[in-house]
Amino acid sequence: MEVPPRRQRKRPTRRHHYVPALYLRNFTDASGVLHIVNRSNGHRWQGSPASIGFENDLYWPDDLQDGQDPEVYERQFSEFESKALPVIKRLLESGAMPTDEEELGILYNFIAFQFVRTPDARRTVAGPRVQTARIIIDLLENNRNLYEGEMRRLGGNLDEFTFERFQQAKGSYEVKLTTEGFLEGAMAMMDGVLNYVHRRKWTVLVSERPGESFVVSDHPVVLEWSEPRDRRFAPGHAHIETELTLPLSAHVALIGCYTPFELNWRRMAFYVSGVNSRTIDRARVFVAARESEFILQSNGAIISSAEFIEQLVVDAGGRHRPAP
Repeated sequence: MEVPPRRQRKRPTRRHHYVPALYLRNFTDASGVLHIVNRSNGHRWQGSPASIGFENDLYWPDDLQDGQDPEVYERQFSEFESKALPVIKRLLESGAMPTDEEELGILYNFIAFQFVRTPDARRTVAGPRVQTARIIIDLLENNRNLYEGEMRRLGGNLDEFTFERFQQAKGSYEVKLTTEGFLEGAMAMMDGVLNYVHRRKWTVLVSERPGESFVVSDHPVVLEWSEPRDRRFAPGHAHIETELTLPLSAHVALIGCYTPFELNWRRMAFYVSGVNSRTIDRARVFVAARESEFILQSNGAIISSAEFIEQLVVDAGGRHRPAP
């Protein structure tokens, strides 16, 4: 009797994409390739959507129990993406915002979620929480009554974990934000963003001219002042004179304003370069494009990506390396 081969359990992926690979496909060239620029040093290479926009174990549960799915959060995000991407596809085909309320809600959730799911957002969430934890630890290390009272409240063993023992380990405690803490903070942040995303008036920008395509980055949703000059503080989602931008493909981007956006098709190159500049400015890791050359702005003037990349190389103190 022939014995069937033993099915091997699929190993969980450690690559957790904070920019969905299926979304990044909208920026590939005819060969399915992205033209990528390292944001810090200008190094250029070509890669697949799956090769960027991820961080190992970003959504891995910290308190993983036996039998628990280590990809529980990654699977939930994938399920949501599977609902959002068809909506985005129809938008790309029509060049217009959805009219169906359910589809519009899915699109708004995608925008808000993409704003808060990045490593940069994790640092934002972690900042105040880590600082609060450090203050609490400092108070406990320097006040016996406070320490012992907190231990009793938590049901700790004061005979084993004495105040003196706690003080001996002073300065050795590492404070870090758990994945669960990050997602809790991110969801709260997302709710705040959603409160304002639907209040904006959204315009679809379409550009199909060669050399005037939209780029994408590790932080594609960007909130910026409509007129950023002389602004001394960062914009908030409730501020009226702000714009929220999101490139959806190499040819289509969204811009959300509180006041109507006066679209002039003859100024499309200016719009594309403006959105690209915001996307690039917000990037920390990479910028990716359909074409090896793209446009952006410098001091209000349209410049080529070659000038931008050359400056990155100079700033990094390296030598120019041409694209593969």
